[in-house]
Amino acid sequence: MSTDMRVSVRFAPDEVDRSETAGTTAVVIDVVRATSCIVEAIANGARAVHPVVSVDEAFALRASLGGDALLCGERRGLRIDGFDLGNSPAEFSQAAVSGKRLVMTTTNGTRAFAAAAGARLDDAAAAAADLAGVHPVTADMLAGTAAGQALVDVGLGSDLALCARADRHQIVPMMYDRVITAPQR
Repeated sequence: MSTDMRVSVRFAPDEVDRSETAGTTAVVIDVVRATSCIVEAIANGARAVHPVVSVDEAFALRASLGGDALLCGERRGLRIDGFDLGNSPAEFSQAAVSGKRLVMTTTNGTRAFAAAAGARLDDAAAAAADLAGVHPVTADMLAGTAAGQALVDVGLGSDLALCARADRHQIVPMMYDRVITAPQR
C-alpha cells in the first residue's frame, strides 16, 4: 500500500490559507511561548484552554463562560492589562489554573490555532513528530531567534529555558471545536 504525504510548513499564522487546512492534519507549535503555556496549564489541571485571536474576543468569551474562566495572554511579550495571567509558562502553576477554564490570546500562537481550526488529526501526525526530533531545541537556540530575543528584551528571557525543556510533561493537548483539552483516555 502506497501513501502520499505532503508536509507544508508555515512560520507565521498570516501565511496559512484556511482553505488549504480544511480536512488536513495540522500541528501547531509555538514553542516561544503559547504551546508551552498550554501544555503547562493542562498538565497542572486546567479544564480547557480556549484560544482566541483578539483581546476583545477574550473578554467576550470569558463573560459567556462565567466565573471560573481566567484571561491569559500577551501582546509584545507582556501581560495584557486586565488579564489574570500573562504568557509565561511559570505563571501556569497548579494553584493558578487547576479546575479553571482559560481564555488565551497571544501575538502568534492563538492566531495559529485559529488558522488551523479546520484541520483534523490522524496517523500522519507521527511524521510531524519525527520531524520535530531532527533539531533539538535549547534555550540558547531559542535566544537566537527573533521571538526569543524579543523576550530577552522585555526581561522575560528566563521563559526560554522552560520552553526548551522537552518532555517536561507526558501530555499532548488536543484541540477540538476550538477548545484545547487533555486527550480523553
